[in-house]
Amino acid sequence: MENLTTLCKECHEKIHNKELKFNKKVKSFKHASHMNIMRKRLVELLKNEFDNVFETFGYLTKYTREKLGISKSHCNDAYVISHNFNAEQSNVEFLYRKVRRHNRQIHKSKPGKGGIRKRNQSPYIVNGFRRFDKVLYNGIDCFITGKRSSGYFQLKRFDGAVVSQGVSSKKLKLLEPVKGWLIAWKLANSSPT
Repeated sequence: MENLTTLCKECHEKIHNKELKFNKKVKSFKHASHMNIMRKRLVELLKNEFDNVFETFGYLTKYTREKLGISKSHCNDAYVISHNFNAEQSNVEFLYRKVRRHNRQIHKSKPGKGGIRKRNQSPYIVNGFRRFDKVLYNGIDCFITGKRSSGYFQLKRFDGAVVSQGVSSKKLKLLEPVKGWLIAWKLANSSPT
C-alpha cells in the first residue's frame, strides 16, 4: 500500500533495492478503493449510454488550461475537461452545498432541575419556515441558518456572511424551500449571489 505514495523514479528504485527506507505507515485505503470502484463503474455506465465519454486526470486538465492561458477556477476546469473549445464559455458558476436535514440530538446533554432533560430541538416548522429555506429579506437572497420558536430567524448568505442575527418571519418572503442543498450562483471570479 505504501507504493501509492508519489516518488520520483530514482527514489522508487532505491526503495525496492532497500537503499532508502520508507517510514510512513498507511492504515487503510478503504475509502480510496470505494472511490476507484465507483469511478470505474460510473465511467462504464456512461460509456454504455453516451458516445463521447472519456476519463481524464487533474494534471492533464492543469496542463491544457495553462497551455490555453486560462485562469484556475471550477468553471474553467469544466470547460477544459469538456474538450469542446468551440463552445461559448459561460461566466456564471452554480454553487451547491449539502446541508443536514435534522438535528440528531433530541435532548440536551445536561439535565435541568428535577433530573428532566429538555428537548434540544425547536419545532421543525416555525411560521411556515424551516431551517435552510431560501428567503428574500430587504432585497437580499439569503438562507435561514438559525430559527427560534418566537418566529425570529438568523439569516446568512451562501458564503456564510451574516445578514441578520434576528429578523421576524413577517419580513421574509420564501423563495425556495430546503431540499437538502443550498444553491446559489456567481459570476466567475466574484462573490456568490
